[in-house]
This record gives sequence, C-alpha cells and structure tokens, in this order.
Amino acid sequence: MYCDFQTSELSAYVDGELSGEKRKVVEHHVGQCAECREVIRDMQQVHEWVLQTLEAEVVSTDLQPRVLSAVSLMHQSVQAKRVLQLYTWGLVVVFAAVVWGILASPVGRLMEVFFRLGVAAGHSSLRLLGAVGFTWSTVIIVSSVVLCTVCAITVFRMLKPSEVVL
Repeated sequence: MYCDFQTSELSAYVDGELSGEKRKVVEHHVGQCAECREVIRDMQQVHEWVLQTLEAEVVSTDLQPRVLSAVSLMHQSVQAKRVLQLYTWGLVVVFAAVVWGILASPVGRLMEVFFRLGVAAGHSSLRLLGAVGFTWSTVIIVSSVVLCTVCAITVFRMLKPSEVVL
C-alpha cells in the first residue's frame, strides 16, 4: 500500500468505531484515494464473511445447562479426590499410631522378639540350606515352621486370662 493513511483508522471506520469528526476525515480521504477504497472493500468483505460464519453456527438452547452440569461434576470430582486424599492420610496416621502403640506395649516387645527370632532362624536356615542337601533342608524348614507355630500358640495361651474355679 503506497498511501500513508493508517490501516487502523480504516479498520475502525469499517467496524463503526470512529467518532463523527474522524469518520468525516476518513470518508473524505476514501473519496479521493482508490487504494484505501479497495482496502475498505476488502475489510468489509472479511467483516461480512465473519458475520456469516458466526451466524451459521447454531448453539443449542441446552448448552448452558450442560456446561454448568459438566463444571459441577468436575468440581465434585475434585472435592471427592480431596476428601479421599484426606481420608487416606488419616488412615495412614491412625495406622502408624496403632503400630507405634502396639510396638511400645509389652505385646509389641514380644512381637519384636518373635520377629528377631524369625529373622535369625531364616538367616540360619539359608546358611544351612547351602550346607546340607535338599531333603534335610525341607525337614529343617518344616520343623521350624511347626516349632514357631507351637511357640506362638503357647505364648498366646499364656497371655490369655485364665478363669480360676474355686
């Protein structure tokens, strides 16, 4: 474009955004400048094409309720996720407190003894497995399981309060 007239002024003219004085200046210039008339004609065609395109799109009447419903569901989903996270962390804290309480009690100390005994027995069993054959390894493992079961049953019976009949 060889004309020095600002394209933004022409665009504002096509869009109907100019005040009375500026509008008259643009109309006077367009009356004398063929290039600017061509630019305005092109802008008006684009403007009409945009309006036709926008008019061609038909929005259903139930769009707003559907969008609001979808947003509500998303919001509820986020809230449910937060509640689930809070509930999960609460359970973790309660579980940790219960485990700590059990381990701090005499029963917990007894469990620690059994755990250490089991670890030692497992470690010894693994060393023994390498030293003896498969048959003896099986016999030792089965015997250890039976012995641990009998010990556990005996300890729980000792801890159970007994009734004295007079």
